[in-house]
Amino acid sequence: MNQCQVIAVPVDTATWPVAFVVPRTNLVPDPNALLRRCKDSLAPFKRPLRIYIVDELPMSHGQNGSKVQRHVLREWETRRLGSNGLLKYLDARSSAAQG
Repeated sequence: MNQCQVIAVPVDTATWPVAFVVPRTNLVPDPNALLRRCKDSLAPFKRPLRIYIVDELPMSHGQNGSKVQRHVLREWETRRLGSNGLLKYLDARSSAAQG
């Protein structure tokens, strides 16, 4: 992994962790393998429901250094949710809690 950012996506009255990963050059990580590793090493409430492999993270650059624009990542995930997004999240969360 070259870079990673986990964000909290608000859904209904809860927040859900979602991870965005920028892989190292010439590597193609398997999101399912990363999820399994998270399951083995993280508490259930810390496990991301989804892991997206992206080419780059949205960054802002200023005098104090570079920062990931987490609000942009939240917007990306909110758009991906679509009209049935809440049901998909609840199903995913239920499956994650059982597994």
